[in-house]
Amino acid sequence: MRIMDNPPTLGQRYLLDNAERNGAVGEDIRYLWRADADRLSLPNEDAWLFDSRVIALLRFDADDDLIGVELINDPVQVARACQVRDAAWRFATPHREFSAAGAYGE
Repeated sequence: MRIMDNPPTLGQRYLLDNAERNGAVGEDIRYLWRADADRLSLPNEDAWLFDSRVIALLRFDADDDLIGVELINDPVQVARACQVRDAAWRFATPHREFSAAGAYGE
């Protein structure tokens, strides 16, 4: 699931464009606007959840440059991340619908 600003940042637009190709090979990418994520009280983190077993938590500096990745395999933290994902998933919009609805904020 990806959180999008309104209007989307250049990086978010890049990922949105590439999502079509990722979807063609089976990845199910869904989107939430940041305002909706805030209403749902989702954590303000950038992370990847792999196979519901490992979290890759991305760390950024004040200029939004990636400075590191923390791999987390603690079962409690991973279970919590899975709960957050599952709770938010039902509110998220699949890529094709999101993109077709004019997600570029133009």
